[in-house]
Amino acid sequence: MKQLQQEVLAETQRLRNASPEQDFAQAWAEKNTRFVGVKGVGLELPGVPHNRVSKLINRYGVGQVVGTGDVLSIPEQADLQGAAFNYATRYNQLLLAKLDEQTAAQTN
Repeated sequence: MKQLQQEVLAETQRLRNASPEQDFAQAWAEKNTRFVGVKGVGLELPGVPHNRVSKLINRYGVGQVVGTGDVLSIPEQADLQGAAFNYATRYNQLLLAKLDEQTAAQTN
């Protein structure tokens, strides 16, 4: 239980200190177009309209924030869920905007 708590606290701190903008810029430069997923009852893509999630996952893929889920073994996991949701929302908004911009440019 102590190891889980340490891992959850470390991941929560990492997400709070991370810059979704910088992480997105680096991923885009590396041609990594995967979205960031957060597990809850199911896999969610915060910041992405629900009607587009399946198509985007199938086309671009998704990486899941480790330690997220609907079963909380320790209270600190609730903080992780919140930090993951906030980070993923911003990251996914940036990625979606860039992909939509790229698609629009290709159709013109």
